[in-house]
Amino acid sequence: HTQIQEQFEDESQIQLPDFLLEEKYQLVCKELQSTHDCWIKKGPPNKRCIHIFDKGKLPLLCSEFLNLLYSEPFCLLLSHLTGLTLSYRVLKPDPTTCEDENQGGGNNELELENSKESTDCHSCCSGNIHLWQPGSYTLMSDTSPNQNEFILESFLFFNADNWSSEFGGVSTYIVRDEDEQLLSVVPCSNSLSLVFKDRETLSYIQYINHRAGLNKYHTTMMMYKEQDQEEEEEEEEEEEEE
Repeated sequence: HTQIQEQFEDESQIQLPDFLLEEKYQLVCKELQSTHDCWIKKGPPNKRCIHIFDKGKLPLLCSEFLNLLYSEPFCLLLSHLTGLTLSYRVLKPDPTTCEDENQGGGNNELELENSKESTDCHSCCSGNIHLWQPGSYTLMSDTSPNQNEFILESFLFFNADNWSSEFGGVSTYIVRDEDEQLLSVVPCSNSLSLVFKDRETLSYIQYINHRAGLNKYHTTMMMYKEQDQEEEEEEEEEEEEE
């Protein structure tokens, strides 16, 4: 994963295709496609029109998957891939499963098991599963609660096999008060998009237009806060007291 981390450090973003094991990915896809009355429409219209999962109605597999994204093992994995400090624990790869990075670097498949001893990262991350369909969009805003934080934004795309940028739904990143476009991310099935946003980076998701027809896709949309040195020292003090 050295090459992944180097690219992320150079570009502050990376797209990782075929992120989940295909079997696991297809199971989540099918469960998302079978959900119809589990979505909550969120506004206001001057900021967004999106649909998110009602967490009280989450199907079992989707609930378990969302919990995984909040878990410390996943935060550790993202820290390992990006070099950001999302957790203070150290990820120790299993030497029996590591592949020679000089021969392709290994794939990005993920299969983590939850442990009773594992803790979650709700204090430093937030997010949900989203449904994107004609009429969905978000607008740029410099009043976001996380705008003054350093944030790792994570999208994992599902059911986007037939998606085209002509439909909209493209995540676009720009510099505040400038017309320069830093990055655009087109939905791509089973692709994990990681983008590091500083205080000067704004983003929006393009309006999904009529060209999409009956097409729709789903994403997990998570934001992970980078830990700062002061928080790290406080956590170390708490561990010493214990």
